[in-house]
Amino acid sequence: RQQGGTLYEYRYGANTDFAEFTRKALQIDQSESRVKAIQHIIGPVEAQPSARSDIDMIFAVAQPEQARQIKPNLNYYYAADIPLYATSSIFSGDNNAQNSELKQTRFLTLPWYFSQSEEKTALEAGGENNPNFARLNALGVDVFNLAPRLKQGQKNTAPYYGSTGTLTLNNKNQFERLQTWATFDAAGNVQLLGNDASDLRNDY
Repeated sequence: RQQGGTLYEYRYGANTDFAEFTRKALQIDQSESRVKAIQHIIGPVEAQPSARSDIDMIFAVAQPEQARQIKPNLNYYYAADIPLYATSSIFSGDNNAQNSELKQTRFLTLPWYFSQSEEKTALEAGGENNPNFARLNALGVDVFNLAPRLKQGQKNTAPYYGSTGTLTLNNKNQFERLQTWATFDAAGNVQLLGNDASDLRNDY
């Protein structure tokens, strides 16, 4: 909005029909109506409905099960080339074939999933490998390691490459977090893309 853009918001619920949801969000129904109107005037014509042309990107706030329904429907309704971004919640922490439905979806993720720190090894050895708690484990490890920096204040402003991302202490004694971009390949595996401190889409 600050840069002159327009935000269109579409909400879904537990029982949403994602095919119809996507169809209306992309205004496919309106495109079909225009085709029918033309056919009514001039007779049969060869025409294919098209997705609205005023979208630069789509940002989805969804869990994996929901996202796996959104992306295929975007592809089906002529929007495969529109970049799709999502929050880290679309990645459950496991590489599996189902993630292939999310191919080329770009999201932020935690280094915790892709590194083997001493803390992670110790937790796994103690039987704590439930993927539902992975984000909390990563947060706990970073809090434990960052606590001494709060005592040091501005004496230690070097970036800390933690389990939840790259954390830097700013001049307000607040930690700013830079996460890692990632995407899914055709097999459903996560491919890390790195991060960019100048990218305003990152998570602080």
